[in-house]
Amino acid sequence: MSFRTIKADEIEGNVVKQIRDQWMLIGAGTEGKANSMIGSWGFMGEMWRKDVAVCVVRPNRYTYEFMESNETYALSFLGDEYSEVKKIFGSKSGRDINKVEGGPLTPAYKHGALYYEEAELVIFCRKLYVHDYKEEEFLDKALIDDCYGNGNFHRVYYGEILEVLAK
Repeated sequence: MSFRTIKADEIEGNVVKQIRDQWMLIGAGTEGKANSMIGSWGFMGEMWRKDVAVCVVRPNRYTYEFMESNETYALSFLGDEYSEVKKIFGSKSGRDINKVEGGPLTPAYKHGALYYEEAELVIFCRKLYVHDYKEEEFLDKALIDDCYGNGNFHRVYYGEILEVLAK
């Protein structure tokens, strides 16, 4: 099944559930030098009069290097039939293994970002703003113990949605 281009406000389904339950692969980099990781935290909406998708990446993740060195990133949403593959992307580092070699996913590149042909939905973004979460900025201190017990805070990326591909 091939992709069709849609507008951001034409994305079907509940985006909160898609990110939380279906997860997404956050991909950055160019052909030959790219990486992706699983993401289950983020959101989409309007910011600064633009359609925006937001994701978070911890600085110790290999994908962080690619998010930092590239202007764009892609969010690829795979169907439930890829649950085992998604586990690999969430538990293995691209520093140690090639996560797609010999597997069911086909890497592709557009807008200078890595995505996957098997995705049901792909959102291409251009970075607009980044911010590092800091302990002193949390108003609900329980979040620190719950999500950042090791002090490994995320960097948040706000990206203007450049294009959305859907199947």
